[in-house]
Amino acid sequence: MINGDVAFRDVDIVKLSGDRYTALVLNTTVTVNGRSLIITLRPKEGSLATITAIEILEVIMPESKTLSDEVMALQTLKKALGLPPRFGWNGDPCVPQQHPWTGVDCQLDKSSGNWVIDGL
Repeated sequence: MINGDVAFRDVDIVKLSGDRYTALVLNTTVTVNGRSLIITLRPKEGSLATITAIEILEVIMPESKTLSDEVMALQTLKKALGLPPRFGWNGDPCVPQQHPWTGVDCQLDKSSGNWVIDGL
C-alpha cells in the first residue's frame, strides 16, 4: 500500500517473472501531497519473496533545457573517458537545477532562455 491505497494486489512473482528465482520490477506513479510517503508491505501467506530495493523518484516539471550541442559534447566526453554508468551523466546536465550532473556547473543564458555549461 502507498499512502493507504493498494498499489499492487495479489502479485504472483513466479507467474509474472516466469521463474521462481527471477527478479520482478513493479512500477507505479503516485501523487503525493506534501513531503510524506507511507509504504506498507503485507506479505502474501506462504510467500518467501524478498524485497531487496525500493526506489522513489521525484518527478520535477521541466524547465528550460541545456543547449543540445553542449549536452552532446558532454556525452561524447563521458564515452571517451569511459566513465561508469553509475557516474550519472544522463539526461539534461543542468535541468532540473536541484540535480545537475556531478562536476558540471551551469548558467542560464537569459538572452536565449537556455542553460549553458560554464564549468567542469
